Amino acid sequence: MRAVVALSSSISSNFLGCRVGRSGSTSCSDLVRPPSAGACASSSALFVPRAGRRASVSTCHFAQPQRSQRQTRFSVVCCSASPVSEQASVKSGVDSMELLAKAAVGKPGQLGDCPFSQRVMLTLEEKHIKYDATYIDVSNKPQWFLEANPEGKVPVIKHEGKWIADSDVITALLEDLYPEPSLKVPDEKKSVGSSIFGAFIGHLKSKDSSDGTEAALLKVLVEFNEYLQQSGPFVNGEKICSVDLALAPKLFHMQVALGHYKQWTVPKEVPEVSSYMNALFSRESFLKTKAKEEDVIKGWEAKVLGA
Repeated sequence: MRAVVALSSSISSNFLGCRVGRSGSTSCSDLVRPPSAGACASSSALFVPRAGRRASVSTCHFAQPQRSQRQTRFSVVCCSASPVSEQASVKSGVDSMELLAKAAVGKPGQLGDCPFSQRVMLTLEEKHIKYDATYIDVSNKPQWFLEANPEGKVPVIKHEGKWIADSDVITALLEDLYPEPSLKVPDEKKSVGSSIFGAFIGHLKSKDSSDGTEAALLKVLVEFNEYLQQSGPFVNGEKICSVDLALAPKLFHMQVALGHYKQWTVPKEVPEVSSYMNALFSRESFLKTKAKEEDVIKGWEAKVLGA
């Protein structure tokens, strides 16, 4: 069995072509074709893993994965700046995934800054799933991709010849195929911290220091701080879970982008949040998959400066 995961590891300079769902996950518009990937059928439905429900996502054919096999081979697709044949793997193994990641803007061959792609990569790392990384230029989207998926959204996973989209769905699939170590979280905790990213973007884009966006960000951080005081150190207690892996890249973007453009630091009123961020950012999985701060800053430039 073969699966192909399409990711974007760097957001375009103004995040155009991305969409944020109610869960906070995003589908971005950058995708490249993996080596020897098969064509996908056209459809407009997605089978959600485990649930088997259809949900409209894009014009590709999405299907529910089968759960038979630990021999699953994935190809994870992000984006880069040189032909695939010129890129070296960062990991290897007989049953490894092949990761094609988007390069940082103006930096061929270097991983970029997409927080939603990093979420999937963090899941791969925390579950000890081997993968090979290649960085592909996506400035000129290949015709095969636009024909198969006119919306051009990623992350997308190709599993058993079918396309599956959205970082929520991809990480759920990985949890099904590789249940240990478990990253599951109770349903009532899945939305913890989900308001932070939107509040961060609101403050980042603000041109008026008195418009209340900074106060709105502080409010959601205080709420998250109170949650961690009662239920931490992670969202699901002592062990890291999928919600932590979704929040980590977003909190990193918040810290870096607001620090650069607003001279903002994590408020003293939320010490538990600060400790939480430090714990996440120091994990080996995060250190392996994080973007360079300069690339995060560049990625948000157009949102802030209108460039």
